[in-house]
Amino acid sequence: MKTRLALAAVLFILSATCTEAQTLGIFSSPKGFGVTSLLNAGSRSDAFDCLTVYADIYGLPMDRADYPGIKICYSRCNVVGAFDNRSSQHLLYVGPGISTGFVHDYDRSVSSLVKLNNNPGVCLTLTCRFGLLIQVPDKGINIDFSAQLEAGMHLRDDEILKQKDLTWYKNGLYQALYPQISISFDL
Repeated sequence: MKTRLALAAVLFILSATCTEAQTLGIFSSPKGFGVTSLLNAGSRSDAFDCLTVYADIYGLPMDRADYPGIKICYSRCNVVGAFDNRSSQHLLYVGPGISTGFVHDYDRSVSSLVKLNNNPGVCLTLTCRFGLLIQVPDKGINIDFSAQLEAGMHLRDDEILKQKDLTWYKNGLYQALYPQISISFDL
């Protein structure tokens, strides 16, 4: 697990530097926590990119999993409304994206007392992200309030039947309205 987290951190740093990230910060949500970067988010921009790598904590708070998953999300956010005040710019946005990772998925058939360790797998989803980005140029701070719908597939090993299972990624839909907050700083 430590190897996966280290690899994800290296990939995130490389992708952020290769794409000339403008901001770097933290991501927090009931889904998990991690790092985020805004790309091409200059003032008066009609679109920007968001790259997030986070530890997916589904199952951990209720002791149904022994370790977190890891997820990488990319979104192209199109600004649909903008307004300024004296010290900040507020951008309403919505946009498509993609995410992948090694995560646990919701499993209704499993009792809340049973661990989900037979349920980790690879997910690949298309996403729709929407939110409000508040930019404070004088201070170099960006605060992003968002939510993200994910529709895709989850591939995992079924330890009972000794086969691969390909199912809809249910957490992408169930967690669609979980709030996400990112605080990032200009580089």
